[in-house]
Amino acid sequence: MVAGVVWLPRRLDLNRAVTIDENNWLQRSGGFFKALRTGDYGKTYQSVHPGVTVMWLGSGGMLKEYLSYRETSPDPGRNKLVDYYFRQVVEKTPLPNLVSARIWMSYAQLVVLLLAFWLSWRLTGWLPALLAFLLVAFDPFQLGLARLLHLDALLSSLYLLAVLAIIAFLFQHRVYDLIIAGVAAGLCWLTKSPGFFLLPTAALLFLLDLWLAYRQNTSPALPKQLWGYAWRFALWLLLAASVFVLLWPAMWVNPLGVLLEIFASAGGYAAEGHSSPVFFNGQVFPDGISGPRFFYFYPLTYLWRTTPATLLGLLAAAWAFFSKQELFSRPGVRRTLFGLLIAVLVFYLGMNLGSKKFDRYLLPVYAPLNIIAALGWTAAALWLKERLPAFYARIVPGALLVLVIFFQAWSSLSIFPYSLAYYNPLLGGSRIAPRVMQIGWGEGLDQAAIYLNQKDGAQNLDVFTWYQNGPFSFFFKGDSEHIGTGTFNAADWETLEESDYLVIHIHQWQRDLPAELLEYIKSWQPEHTVWINNLEYVKIYKVPD
Repeated sequence: MVAGVVWLPRRLDLNRAVTIDENNWLQRSGGFFKALRTGDYGKTYQSVHPGVTVMWLGSGGMLKEYLSYRETSPDPGRNKLVDYYFRQVVEKTPLPNLVSARIWMSYAQLVVLLLAFWLSWRLTGWLPALLAFLLVAFDPFQLGLARLLHLDALLSSLYLLAVLAIIAFLFQHRVYDLIIAGVAAGLCWLTKSPGFFLLPTAALLFLLDLWLAYRQNTSPALPKQLWGYAWRFALWLLLAASVFVLLWPAMWVNPLGVLLEIFASAGGYAAEGHSSPVFFNGQVFPDGISGPRFFYFYPLTYLWRTTPATLLGLLAAAWAFFSKQELFSRPGVRRTLFGLLIAVLVFYLGMNLGSKKFDRYLLPVYAPLNIIAALGWTAAALWLKERLPAFYARIVPGALLVLVIFFQAWSSLSIFPYSLAYYNPLLGGSRIAPRVMQIGWGEGLDQAAIYLNQKDGAQNLDVFTWYQNGPFSFFFKGDSEHIGTGTFNAADWETLEESDYLVIHIHQWQRDLPAELLEYIKSWQPEHTVWINNLEYVKIYKVPD
């Protein structure tokens, strides 16, 4: 059941709603795929993120759809290969290849989350684990990102698996848990550089276990204990590093250069904001947000992106812990609780140091908090079972947990496949969210393209649009040009004049980009608008002669 519930929402309707970054990862996957097939392993370094796991999965899509890529594409450098190949050689949209890559992503996440579920079951019991992974499966923010060829959802799943495996190893001392933890950590590092926050997280988990063993006086003398923990930590680190090297051919060619560039770029991302203005909490920040002074950015965006089921579950967990409910007295549950809280705190503190902030960057804390929320709901159900009359005790606790999952599923599925358009109704939902959150990542532009495709001679139309490369172009039959984020210059005015239609996205009027264009069209009336979850995402204008 868990496998089906996790996989189906991540697998269905993958030919909808492309986000702007996915075109980049499709291009990088193309370069990675070409470098593998030509043996030019140094050029498997396509991005500083580094995104290697994503490019392996993207290459799987390339392998299924277009084997001729090796013979017909240009030199396997960084980026820009997919557009050339599909537009000039295949003469079709890259969408089928993206869908194929997304399918590979769905299988990868299924395997990772099922392993995490198995570990959680062993640590907390079957009911809390089942409830936890149903919450994870239907979390709208996690689900929306998990359906993409992108980094954050895969990083989140691998981070969770690595943390649970470390907790399980320290609690039950099974070697295969340490192996799982090492492999998951290596894959996590290959996915995105914040995965390296696993290093302090793992160190703290080992130290916590050492402290508990020392307090209980059930283990050898402290020096011997230290040595035992040190070599186990070193073995975990060695396993993770081995996976990192073995699965990234660029590390075979120039390991030092690759590592230096990754960490230097990660430091650059931490020091610099986004390259264009960012909207947050009612303001536009031209420098793209800044550093730790916005310590409330991630807590606030978490409240907007999570669900009532998770928030109330977290409150129930706090109540159950401090009131010493029986569930939280179980050693496996307590280990899991403290281990997940450490993982959440380390990741939040690490990400908060960076100046470039987006809500999706905090995604790895969502699944751990869903597990803690599930523990809270389970404790509440057990509490009710003990206090209700026998007849109601058989019905009410189970009904409560079913309702929790129903409302969690409704949060995602009611706006499927646009799960990223979800905003917490406890804070005002989509009605208030545009005053606080930067909305959209290209959603709705697919519907705009489909609307224009229905016009006579659509293949001959010229459209000037935001997020042209992917979110719009993968669906549109005609020609399209991209609206830039900078000053609207003479060439842009000429493009507008030559276009048949202008397509404006919510990103633009939230961030006032570009201001000259928005001011110019202020009196225009849109021919068509696209709404998602009661939010106006896209306006389509017929350009006057």
